[in-house]
Amino acid sequence: MRDRISILLVFALIAGSVGPVSGKTVILKNGMELQGLTDSVPAIGLNVLNPAAVGGNVNLSPVVVIDDGLRRTFVPKKQVVDVRADVETLDRIRIRQGVVTQGNVLGGIGDILGVTPFDNWGKRTFTSQSSKGSLSVFQGITEVTPVYTRVQGLKSGLTPYVWDMRIATSSIPKKKLRTILGNHLDETDPDVRLSIVQFYLQSERYGDAEDELRIAIRDFPD
Repeated sequence: MRDRISILLVFALIAGSVGPVSGKTVILKNGMELQGLTDSVPAIGLNVLNPAAVGGNVNLSPVVVIDDGLRRTFVPKKQVVDVRADVETLDRIRIRQGVVTQGNVLGGIGDILGVTPFDNWGKRTFTSQSSKGSLSVFQGITEVTPVYTRVQGLKSGLTPYVWDMRIATSSIPKKKLRTILGNHLDETDPDVRLSIVQFYLQSERYGDAEDELRIAIRDFPD
């Protein structure tokens, strides 16, 4: 029982270590709460990064967009009853990979022909149809959050492409994700191990967080 209480106290300390950021919580009339970076746009079809003004010199923006890093949700402004600022940020675990930063830009993809599973280093090959036949892009995980995982084009023997995409972190098998993190992170650093615990807490995977914390306490008794 005492050990269980100690684990819960450490959980509270870890959960309280994340400070507020400029994200917002948008509360709708039906009670739904949406969190992320927010903006207002005139219409769904416009570029949300650079919405054009409408109605002459009056910029009408009846649509609210909430970006949580994985998806953008559009809601009518009249359905919003409250907006609360400074929600907690999601922890980001960054992974160093040989990312392609210049060269061919992948503007779009055709039919998906195949996607290999991520290997133990967070790398895979994405193959799709293009106007010139099949196109294979070597990709790698470069950032992991409880909501989304960032995947970018990597340097390889294949033709390099600049490509930055997001996938749901929940779509990666749990054991595979833990292996990838273990291969890239310095697990001899107790702060790194606690960052993994924090990641599980924010993912609401409390059993995994407790298991990870117990192992960390065993490895770092001080």
